[in-house]
Amino acid sequence: MRHLLRSALACVCAFLPPALRAQAWSLDPAVAPLIVSDDFNSPITNLRMLPTPNGQFLLVGSFDVVDGVAARSLARLNADFTLDRSFSAELAANEGLLSAAPLANGRVLMAVQQRNVTLDPIDSQYRVSYDDKVFRLRADGRKDADFAPVTING
Repeated sequence: MRHLLRSALACVCAFLPPALRAQAWSLDPAVAPLIVSDDFNSPITNLRMLPTPNGQFLLVGSFDVVDGVAARSLARLNADFTLDRSFSAELAANEGLLSAAPLANGRVLMAVQQRNVTLDPIDSQYRVSYDDKVFRLRADGRKDADFAPVTING
């Protein structure tokens, strides 16, 4: 029952109108961690909690800090909803998280959008392109070198 209540609260908070959403919000600490967005103009959105096979939860959304620890867009919570500090998702500065899925053994599949900026040597204009890729993270959040990233588009 306690898990259902916490999940329901997270879902309700994700659908609050923008005027009611704060940049930093906190429910009762016994229920949810403090989640903060560093971007004042971008409220916390798309907050999702995904159960993992081992009873933990992946926290996915547009946030930057969880319980005072840097955790851009992806964090793992223990079964008691405290931050799992042994997990730190490896996201490059040019990668934006699109989605994540928990796997067995604490591993995570994540889809990211990579923003690539190149300088055209002919007209000296910058060109921006985007690639959507899938990575597998190890149980500690580092990218798994044994898994070849899959490019979803072009």
